[in-house]
Amino acid sequence: MVSPIERLHDFFDRILDSAYQKYAGIVLGWPRLTILFTLSISIGLSVWGGIWHWDVIDFTPSKGFETRGTHWSDIRLALTNFPDFTASRKEMIESGNTRRKRAAIITSVKNYSDVEDVEPFTIDYSDYGVNSNPRLEDVQNDPCVQYGGLGTDLPYEFIDLFAKLTFEYKSLDQVSIDYSFDRKDKLQLFSLEPMRSLCFLDATVSGIDGKDSVSTKLSFSFTLPLYSTCLNLSSYKTCDALNQKDLDHLRKTLFSCKDGTNPDKDLCAMKFTQQPLNYLLPKDLSIPYFNVILPVYTSSNDVSFKYFMELKQRVINEMEEHFTLRGTYFFTKDREFMEVLTFDCILGGLSALFVFFVLLLIVQSLLFTLSVLLLLILSFTIAFFLYTTVFGLPFFPFVNLISLALMIYLAADDALLLVVFYRHERKARPHLCEEEVFVHSLPHSLGSVTVTSVTTAIAFLVNLTSDVLIMRCFGVFASLIVLSNLILLYLLLPPCLFLCIKRVPINPFPLFISAFFSSLSHYLSYWTNRLRWPLVIFFFIISIVSSIIIFVSPSLELPETVNVQLLRPSHTEEWFDRNAKLFDFSANRKFTLIENIVLGVNPVHDASLFNPYSNGHITFDSSFSIDTYKDLNRMKNLSTYLLAKSKLRPDTALWLDLFKQWMNSTSCTPECCFSTEDAPLNSTCFLQYSRRFPVSTFPSDWTTFPIDGPIFSKDLHFVGYFFGFPSAFKWSLDWDVLRVFFDDMVKLETKVREFIPGESTVVSTSTQILRIYDLLARSLPSTLLSLAIALSSCLLLVFASTRNLLLTFSTIATIAFTLLVILAVLVFMGWRLGVIESSIIVLATGVAFDYVLHYSVAYRMSPNLPFPARIRQVHNSAGAAVLGGTGTSLAASIPLLFASTSAFSQLGIFLLLVSILSLLSACLVFPSLHSVIQSVEGTPRNLKF
Repeated sequence: MVSPIERLHDFFDRILDSAYQKYAGIVLGWPRLTILFTLSISIGLSVWGGIWHWDVIDFTPSKGFETRGTHWSDIRLALTNFPDFTASRKEMIESGNTRRKRAAIITSVKNYSDVEDVEPFTIDYSDYGVNSNPRLEDVQNDPCVQYGGLGTDLPYEFIDLFAKLTFEYKSLDQVSIDYSFDRKDKLQLFSLEPMRSLCFLDATVSGIDGKDSVSTKLSFSFTLPLYSTCLNLSSYKTCDALNQKDLDHLRKTLFSCKDGTNPDKDLCAMKFTQQPLNYLLPKDLSIPYFNVILPVYTSSNDVSFKYFMELKQRVINEMEEHFTLRGTYFFTKDREFMEVLTFDCILGGLSALFVFFVLLLIVQSLLFTLSVLLLLILSFTIAFFLYTTVFGLPFFPFVNLISLALMIYLAADDALLLVVFYRHERKARPHLCEEEVFVHSLPHSLGSVTVTSVTTAIAFLVNLTSDVLIMRCFGVFASLIVLSNLILLYLLLPPCLFLCIKRVPINPFPLFISAFFSSLSHYLSYWTNRLRWPLVIFFFIISIVSSIIIFVSPSLELPETVNVQLLRPSHTEEWFDRNAKLFDFSANRKFTLIENIVLGVNPVHDASLFNPYSNGHITFDSSFSIDTYKDLNRMKNLSTYLLAKSKLRPDTALWLDLFKQWMNSTSCTPECCFSTEDAPLNSTCFLQYSRRFPVSTFPSDWTTFPIDGPIFSKDLHFVGYFFGFPSAFKWSLDWDVLRVFFDDMVKLETKVREFIPGESTVVSTSTQILRIYDLLARSLPSTLLSLAIALSSCLLLVFASTRNLLLTFSTIATIAFTLLVILAVLVFMGWRLGVIESSIIVLATGVAFDYVLHYSVAYRMSPNLPFPARIRQVHNSAGAAVLGGTGTSLAASIPLLFASTSAFSQLGIFLLLVSILSLLSACLVFPSLHSVIQSVEGTPRNLKF
């Protein structure tokens, strides 16, 4: 008796067989017409998209690396839109009849001074040979005068603007360094010859064309050899006067002051001691690195870029005998990325050539190989047409190029499936003609291609759930290119393969390889069935260990710094970004992270989720108002709390205080003068006082004193109020610092709502800090969510294609095992979850499905034989395609390993890793796991739906 489920199963099979028969009749009946029609439509759409939408291509490195649709991103966009939707100081002043610009400026400066009552002090510069009133010629001729002026004539914040070099020095004792004085003599860093060569670095800096574009009025680098001359009053302040005695004195002073053993506290407190410890030497003196701060500004314009590139090469050549240049801070990373991106795209093309050369060796048909290459090109161009014209996405970032490298892998893999399944059917049905054999092979090959392509597309499409804008764009384009490849494969490759077969039969492997693979299939099927329990236990243990590595220790973590990694980790700019925290550049820095409180302005909710140039619109909360003097006092209470929180003097003058004083003065206008606490307050009073005493520019990212003031719309209606206070956190891009700071801001928002209840209360910081914090904070949750949705979608799709619960479980478990091992290996390799790494991991999700799904679909379509014989047939059919796909993947990865950009080099590593692990999972994990499931006592052998 046939069950209803089995009848439904047979019904679906008949529908699919009928569809394939009709498809084969059309494609094979008119192969040349099908090819011509497909090429005509494809080329037309490609030309359309290229002509009308080429301008959406934007490879600006920083664009798109931001979040959209999150709490912090909505606030950031509101602050970004402030100048476009609110009245500026100039507009407020010019709107009045009286023009008191000079008085307004003088009063504003006077009342917003952040100078505190500090007892006056004097420095006796004569103690160390520095004039207390240095002249310009003194600074240009004496490095000690320059160093002594840092923090007085030259603010400490300029250190952040100067170019920097980080060197690695060699120690005669590479194992360990004891800081007792007798062992410090072994440090090569303070030897005379290396220090002398380092001292003459200023001549190199000044001798390169283009220095004027980045020059300062300073003549000397902040460098260790020149600091050694400042501790000896009798030494000449020149590189020629360097001597080992002064260098030893500097070394002993720095090391003893660092470990607290120097009894001369005044000497340790001197600038000539503190500056090298903070800026030139690492916090941990056992680390063999040191800095040189150059007297030039960082810049990335055309002239300065050429200057810094030549400077870098000269420094490497001149210092290689003594030191190794590890890091540079020239602010040229984006420009260097753009310079090397073209070369890396060429490497991507070379990768495609490698793949198609391997494919040509396998299929031994030039025409079919060229058709696969044409398929790849048209898949990309049609996906671009759909991306820009059909879906209207106006932003095409460089990350989308990664999907092109992916298509090199997918196109070759799918082409091999067609060829391998045709060969398998020809061997199994020698009595049929070529056309009949080809028709019988299509359901197997195209079925497997369809399942893998759809699951891969879904894995990419779930990036729509990501909060990162560039990840959304990448997910849409990657899924479109996979689906375009699937459609073109149906219309282009089968007729091309059929025409090739009619001329010369295709044998995908030479005979000796086929014999070897047949023997390998036999042994694999035998031993995976024989050792199924030990293998499954072993793979289960590996899964547990991988999970611990990913989620516990060392765990998949966010980057230590918030800078997006664009170039290889060994690149000097990337090295400096990653290791700048080894030095105390924040010492004496006055700038702090800013805390902004905005009342009456709503976060932006209508910004584009795919266009970084669309920032939406500001809306104002109509319910916000300051109607009475009592409301004004509530604002004053809030400002008092904010002053206390920022550890500022409670009598610090704010705009709000001056406004209240004016209301109580005789100079106020009648409608604005104070009468009673509950008397109504005319909102135009804010505008009247703002014309006399303009408010500070808001938002401000670098203010060192508190600012506040009313907010007016463009038509000069009072709509809100703002406060901007320096926080207790020094300005930093370190992730750990930002995490604590944002936790503090969440608490601050709760406290502000106690003073001013209302939904329109916004607590934020500078737009730059908001962007980079939220970008990293959302990377890990978005990636994990994408992986979870992708696996869930794959589960449903695999079950729909196999209609077998046991086979579905084996497939999903094997895919999960593959992903866990891949992620664990990436963690061991030191990968951290930045945006680029997230896109690569999403690729892992899509690609890891392919090989296992090939096996799963092949098993589903194979005859119902005993398990060893059945899995042997799967090895002979899908296994051959998987092995060929691994070969093409390895060929694709080799050129990318030499790429300069992080995205392409990591993609090369990823392809190398995922192809090997996916091959092992498909050939070993899936057969052994499914063999265990099939052999469990009492398990239904054919649990189908």
